[in-house]
Formats: sequence, C-alpha cells, structure tokens
Amino acid sequence: MPTPSSSASPLLRIGAAFAAALVAAAVAAPGSALGAAGPGAEADGGAPGTSTCLVCHTDARFSAGFSHRGLEESADGCATCHADGPAHVKARGGKGNVGNPLRGTPAAERELCLSCHEEEEFAAPKHLAPKGKDARCTDCHGLHGKPMPVRAGAPGTPDLKPKVGAAGAAGVPSAPGAPVAAGPAPRRPFAKGVVEGGWRFVGGEEGRYEQDVNLQEGPRLLRVDAEAGLDDADPLAPRMDVHLDGLGDPDASLRVRARKSDLWKVDVLGRRDEHPFPGQNGLHGGETLRETLAGSVDLKLDRTFRAAVGGDLLNTSGDVAGTLFDDGTVIPVAGDADRSSRQAFASLTGTGKGWHGSLRQAWLWETGEDGKDRDRSLPGTPDLYAFDDDSSMSGPLTSAVLGAETRDGLLSVELRGSRSDLTRDVDLEEMRRSVVAGNDVLRTAATEGERDLLLWQGAADAALSFSGGWALEAGAERRSLREDGSTTSVETLDSGGGPATTTSASRANVTHVIQEERVALRRTLEGGFTLRGGLEFTDEDLRETGENARDESVRDRGFFGAAEGKVTPELTLRGEFHTAAASGQFTPTTPRDRDNYRVGASWRDAEGWRAGADWSLSSLKASASGLDGIANQLRVFGGLGKPDGITADASYTVRQQDLEVDTRYWSSAVLTDGEATSKIRAHLLDVVFGVPLAARLRLYGSATWVVDDGSLPLHSFDGTLGLRWEFSKTLAARFEVRKRIYDEKGVDTLDYDADILQVSMELSF
Repeated sequence: MPTPSSSASPLLRIGAAFAAALVAAAVAAPGSALGAAGPGAEADGGAPGTSTCLVCHTDARFSAGFSHRGLEESADGCATCHADGPAHVKARGGKGNVGNPLRGTPAAERELCLSCHEEEEFAAPKHLAPKGKDARCTDCHGLHGKPMPVRAGAPGTPDLKPKVGAAGAAGVPSAPGAPVAAGPAPRRPFAKGVVEGGWRFVGGEEGRYEQDVNLQEGPRLLRVDAEAGLDDADPLAPRMDVHLDGLGDPDASLRVRARKSDLWKVDVLGRRDEHPFPGQNGLHGGETLRETLAGSVDLKLDRTFRAAVGGDLLNTSGDVAGTLFDDGTVIPVAGDADRSSRQAFASLTGTGKGWHGSLRQAWLWETGEDGKDRDRSLPGTPDLYAFDDDSSMSGPLTSAVLGAETRDGLLSVELRGSRSDLTRDVDLEEMRRSVVAGNDVLRTAATEGERDLLLWQGAADAALSFSGGWALEAGAERRSLREDGSTTSVETLDSGGGPATTTSASRANVTHVIQEERVALRRTLEGGFTLRGGLEFTDEDLRETGENARDESVRDRGFFGAAEGKVTPELTLRGEFHTAAASGQFTPTTPRDRDNYRVGASWRDAEGWRAGADWSLSSLKASASGLDGIANQLRVFGGLGKPDGITADASYTVRQQDLEVDTRYWSSAVLTDGEATSKIRAHLLDVVFGVPLAARLRLYGSATWVVDDGSLPLHSFDGTLGLRWEFSKTLAARFEVRKRIYDEKGVDTLDYDADILQVSMELSF
C-alpha cells in the first residue's frame, strides 16, 4: 500500500483513492460506456487526463509522478505534448494514433517547447548552437525518465518528482502490477557559504596614501557570501543570497536577494564609498561620501509578462578638491558636493512568439540643498575657485522597447524610446580669487531661477539575414535636449576699492540635437568567425537664443570595420577600426579628423596555456586650435596552469601619448598666446602567481610596477604575498602582506610608502 502524504487531508486522500478506483474499474469492464468513449475523456471528445494515461502506462517513468514544468497540475496533462489522446484511448493504445513531438520537424518541436519555456532565453542562437535552426530541444534535454542535464540533481539521474493525484503517487492506489512510488521527500532547509573576517595592520608614510588606498587599521569583516533556502534539491523552492564586502572599510557594499526560481525576486542593495581629498599643500582638505540604497521586486505574471517595482536613493555629501584648467592656467578648485537623488519606478516586460517589449515609468527627485551657510572667505592663494550648487530637479522618466523577429531569425527589428520632462530650480553660488593688473580681485556671484529640461531619445535597429551567412544591419538614433527658462544673477566684484554689485537677468532657449545613422554588412563564416563593416553618419546641431545666441552644426562621416572569431579551437583573432572626418565646430578643440585602430589575438588550450597580444592606435586633430593628439598602446600577456596546480600569469603594457593644443591666457593683464603639451611614457608590468606547497597550503602573490617618465613623472609599486592554509573543508586561514609605493617625481608631498598586514579566517558552511 502506498504511504499517504502527510500534507493531504483524510477527505482528500479518500476521495482521490475512490475516484482512481472507479476509473480503473470502468476501464476494466468490457463494453462499458466509459471504456468505449475513452477513460477520462470529456463527452465532446476532449483530451483524457493524466490519470487516465497512467492506467496503462505503468512504467516507473510515468507512475512515479512525471513532473515537467507543472504539467501534473494542467487540465490537459499528457495531452499538452501528445495530441489525439481520445483516438489513442479508444484504440486501446498504438503508437500511430497519438501525437509525438519527436516525429515532427525540429521547428515544430521547438515551437511546442517554447509555448511554455522562456523564448528569449531558449530560442537564442547561442542556445541552439551548434546545430542552429535544425536543432531539437531533445538533442540535449531528455524526456520522462531520461537524464535532463540542465535540471537539478545528480548527472544521469532521472528528473522525476512525485505528485499527488497520479496513479502510484502518494495517496492514490496504483494500477495492478504497477510499481509503488515513494511519497514526496520532505523539504530540507539549507544554508551554505563562506565568511571571512580578521585584523588589518597599516603602517608607513601617509601622504597621499589615505586618498589613494583609504584602508584603515583594525578588525574587519572582509566578506560574506551565503545562500539559504527551503530545499537545495528543488530549483523551485525559495532561496536567499547574501553578499557583503568590506564591512568597516570606507568602501563597503551589501546585497540581499530572495527569489523563487523565475516566479518572483526581491533585491536590496546598499553601498558606501568614502574618498578623502588632502589637496595640494593641505589647502583644500575634505572628503566626499556616497551612500546608495536600492531595492526592487520582480514578479512573473504569466508565461508572457513580468512586472517590477522599485526605487533607489543616492546621497552625496562632503567637499571636493581639485584643479581647473582655465585660460592656460591651472587653478585649485573647492566645491560643496552635497546632493540627494531619489527615484521610484515601475516596469512591465513581455516576451511572446516572435516579439519582446518593455515599458518603464520612473520619477526623479534631486536636490543639492544642505542648509549650509555660504563661505565667501575660504583661505587660499590667488587663482582660487569655489562653488556651491543647491539646485533641485524633479520630473517623470519614461522609456519603452519593442522588438520583433521571425522564428528562424532571418529578420529582427527593435525600437527604443525614452523621454524625460524635468523642472530645475537653479540656486548656484560661485567665488573666485584672481590677480588682475597686480590687484587681488574677489568675485562672487549668486544665480537663481528656473530651467526646464526636456530630454528625448529614439532609436531603431534592424538586421536581415541571407543565405551563406550574410546579413544586412541598419540603425538610427536621435537624441534631443531642450532647455528653456530664465535666471537672475547678482554679481559682486571687490578689487580693494570697495565692492561693486550688478544684477542681470537672462532668458534662453537651448536645443541640442544629435542624430546618428549606421549601415553595415555582416558575414558569418563557418565556425562562427564574423566580419562586419559599414558607414557611420553623425549630425549635431546646437541652437541657442538670448544674449548668447548661437547656431552651429557639425557633420561627421566615417567608416568602420571589425572581425572577430575563432580560427582554431585555441586561437581567437579580433580587429576593428573607425575613421571619421568632420565639418563645422562647436569649440576650437572640436576634432576634425579621428582615427582608431585595434587588433588582437589570444590563445588558450585545454592544458591551461594562454597567451595573447593587443595593440591600439588613436589620433585626433583640430585645425582651429592646433589640436594634435596621438596615442598608442601595446599589451602582451601569457600564462599557464589550472586552478588546483601551479598558476602564473604576466602582462606587459607600454603606452605612449602626445597631445598639443594652442592656448590663450592672461599674463599681467595682457592676453598671451601659448601652447599646452602633455606627454605620457608609461610602462606597466603585472604578475600574478599561485603555488601549492602542500595538499592544503597554497602560496599566492601579485605585483604591479608602473613607470611613467612623461610630463608628470610617476613611479609606483603594489605587491602582495600571501598564504592560504586549509585546516579542514570548513576552516582556512589567510596571511597576507602588501607593499605600496607611490612616488610622483618632484612633488614630495604626494608620495607615500605603505605597509599592510592582514590576517583572516575563512569559515565555510
């Protein structure tokens, strides 16, 4: 006798057993009306239920409770995939009178499977490779009691799950002679993962170290990676993931995700980033703190549609310090970076046979108000600039995507669009110190008003495939920004003879439109190697009314090409180029000619050997300002070994860059022509290795050397050496020493030499 399910009520068990007994008796009675019409069939000839099929199909593959995407709960049951069920039952069996997807074409079989499974995932070309359009789902995925490689469970084990209501399942008597299946296994809650915590010791010279590394001494919970759920063997059981990095460090993050297969998902993310800025000679000390909190809930509504809601919060606080290149002069800059941004959204996505789409509606609130008083007497030397932006902005953000494609992938089209209507309340204060004609001048300005922003973007992409691996691609994108409003500025100028104040009002309408178009021809060769080339067109227009009226356009025309793919199972080649020429300019430094080239190769074999090289070259020119820049970079790399053995990887990069541009700057109240130049001569060597010293002891290390002898000379070193000792499968210790040296030649105040020792324990569970 089968063991009753502990989760079913006594009435349900008695009713199910009684119904199954009636069906078996009716079928066994010769000439009975039920036997003539087909057991389980509807009066109008409808498909028989699964329990009817199990009367005859007593093999363990079926009587144990065949489970496939919930078909045991479907009214059609086996008839979902096997048509002509009534005729099959009436004839008392026979392979020729029941539908079988295996006897149909590959396309028909895929269409049947994709009526339930996610089409965007399982109909993708990479999923069907290597057979492409001739692939059958059953080429890889077994049916009934055969192995199903992508499902949970041990390899080669039939993917069966007993169900209540089928013959041989819990609480239902089996047909005579049928094997008895065990009831459903109880769920076993689980938790697994790794936790690493320890102590960090920091020593050496501080200098720029605090800004560049920003690691602190003391106890640290370094990372947590954990997963928990109700049943590890059941992919449909709810589970939760937790990922934490750097708790107690200036940069830390925490992510928690709960989900139930693809039915629903809840995501929460928190992140904290803190960056100190000592500044030059300590003049503008300060720091910025960015705190992010985001959350979302995603639900599967049915086989076609998903919905999601969520929001995020981003707070930035503190002061920033840096430099500004203004009229050929580098000046220190200080600013108030307090801003708060909030966004809420709701989205709907859908995927059907030959189409996909999404709609997202969001609302943005952003403000820079911090309640701080303006400080117009910041300490410093001449040529100092400071700002405080308390402006706020809010409005809706809408985006949509709609795409369609043929089932065999010959034609695909996608349309994308977005629109943002934002209202911006301007509240900006600036202060600048400078020397004009030998006098120390202090200028302050406060600007208030309203500027409405309308951002619109639309794009379309299409691809048409032909025989022989040929395809035609085309795309267009248009981006538009319109800003309209009025502001009032109050400016105070004090050059030592008393402040002078002026008030001005301005109203302007600015429209900036960028339109890009491209067309390309693609050829995919046998083995997947792809060639692609075509034309690119960019038209950019800027229109502004008001006191700064302007009407300018730039037309950019260019060519591009690319090739990438495997030429052997081990060797991959890639290359691309872009070249363009422009007419018109917005600024004197708008490039007229641009060229970019890149080629590379990589090798990787089954024994763990790997090697490769990448080379790139880029250049740009603008005749109006004498802008002339060229940069090239070469990187070679190689390695050997597999994770459990000796591993070693090394790369060497050399980069050269030259940039020249004409400048004009004030010198003793005289506007002087000049030239700014910049050179980079950088060499970078990166090495990583791992060596097993014993069965559970591994030595690892890494080192990076940087040498730049260009306009701003720099020598630096960052090296790590560590030991990881596994005491058992659940406990391990890590000892790690790190050395960092930073030396900007000629600027001693920014140099540092730091030593870091970190001892930690890893607990696996």
